[in-house]
Amino acid sequence: MIDRVNNLIQGQNQLQNDRRNSPADSNRASQESPGSGRPETDQVSLSESGRQMQSLEQRVAESTGVDQERVAALRDAIERGDYEADASRIADALIRDSREL
Repeated sequence: MIDRVNNLIQGQNQLQNDRRNSPADSNRASQESPGSGRPETDQVSLSESGRQMQSLEQRVAESTGVDQERVAALRDAIERGDYEADASRIADALIRDSREL
């Protein structure tokens, strides 16, 4: 019985040693900066078109999608009584939208 326990303990110790010396650990150690003890980091640099795309995406994300100046102009025209709706244009737009559904 004692021999079986000793063999189990030796097997566990061997397993722990194998894990410490595994290729994953040596690979991890090879990725560390010499002397720093910290892993190296990857760096990414965007092209000019990538930077423009990122800027546009940010502007779109921040946009409400509503032309506030146009809304204010229409509101002012309605309040002054100067707004004239073009019934024909409205009807054409409604028909076009219903066909798209």
